[in-house]
Amino acid sequence: MTDVFILLIIFVGIFTQSVLGTAGIYLPIMALLLFYIAVNFNIIRTLFYALLCGILADAASGYQFPCHIFIYSLLPLLGLYWVKIHDLRPLYLNFFPGILVAAIQIIPLALIRFRFDDPAFQLFHKWIPILLAGIIFGALFMPLAIAILDYFAHALKVTRYQDAGSKPQAKSRRWY
Repeated sequence: MTDVFILLIIFVGIFTQSVLGTAGIYLPIMALLLFYIAVNFNIIRTLFYALLCGILADAASGYQFPCHIFIYSLLPLLGLYWVKIHDLRPLYLNFFPGILVAAIQIIPLALIRFRFDDPAFQLFHKWIPILLAGIIFGALFMPLAIAILDYFAHALKVTRYQDAGSKPQAKSRRWY
């Protein structure tokens, strides 16, 4: 059931990002959803799905350099680090990983698309608004996505984001 839940999240993320990308709107939806998966599930499974999404994103966007593979493979490590250092229960604190994940995805893409024969003004004129919109979207979308996906995770009896940092108590083998 866990893999079905993950694949459903990935399908919704790829579909939404491709529809918005076709309309000319670039938002880091898939990276934010991969961060959610990275926090909830083990790192090997998340790394597999992150690499799969990176391959699909690079194939769909037509980049010569596989930048999404590298960007998405960083997200499981970031998710593991976030679980170790923070308490995940207050939902309002989760705007910070949304900002961080959005910046991790948009900044390398801006640097790869930047050509040295273009004027530097184009970098500021084109990518700074995309970066600011992505960061604002990440800050607003991450807590909302956590709330919605945790609702479905609870209904499907899968690990929730809010409970990912707490380790289950070992059952005592005592007879009394």
